Amino acid sequence: VQAVMAIDTLLNALVKQSRVTVGAAAGIRADINRAYAAVRAPNDYRGPEFRAALGSAVRSIRALR
Repeated sequence: VQAVMAIDTLLNALVKQSRVTVGAAAGIRADINRAYAAVRAPNDYRGPEFRAALGSAVRSIRALR
């Protein structure tokens, strides 16, 4: 959960600094929400789904540079 929160915080900061548009952030937000869902319940951790969603969000943020 903390890893997802870190990426979410990073994305929010990039939007506030106008380094990422709200539209671009919306697409990345879908990946972040999927990652949150994969780790929401401790007894229902979905590792592969979490890694895929978080990896996609990170790649999308890197591509915005």
